[in-house]
Amino acid sequence: IIVDGLDECADPDAQCEIIEIIAESVREHTTPLCWAIFSRPEPKIQATFFKPTVSPFFGQRSLPISREVDAEIELFLRDGFRDILRRHNLPRSPLSTWPSDDDTRILVAASGGLFIYAGTILLFVDQADSALGPGGLLREVL
Repeated sequence: IIVDGLDECADPDAQCEIIEIIAESVREHTTPLCWAIFSRPEPKIQATFFKPTVSPFFGQRSLPISREVDAEIELFLRDGFRDILRRHNLPRSPLSTWPSDDDTRILVAASGGLFIYAGTILLFVDQADSALGPGGLLREVL
């Protein structure tokens, strides 16, 4: 079972409770499952993993974020924006030079080495039902 984004759960107490329930399940052998939990290292989450009733049942691995992927993120964004222009039937509009190189650099820097950030920007800008259109939505992001 993969639990991704535990830190995004709205209630920090619920985050800890989820970890404790999983640890109890593993400790008591009530479920024949393997667990992988992905989360930012929030203080409450880390404290729960260090509890004596929890820590024996979990290993921890840090996944470093690397800026070495910035060039790939830039390509990903450029391709994504090109697709947005095509889907919105805007290839001959003033937006055809959109987004600017400066805007793209800003977005790559803001992504901080995370494709999920860039992907979320593209999803947001591609909203078909927005009166702002892709250009206006991108301005909102910037």
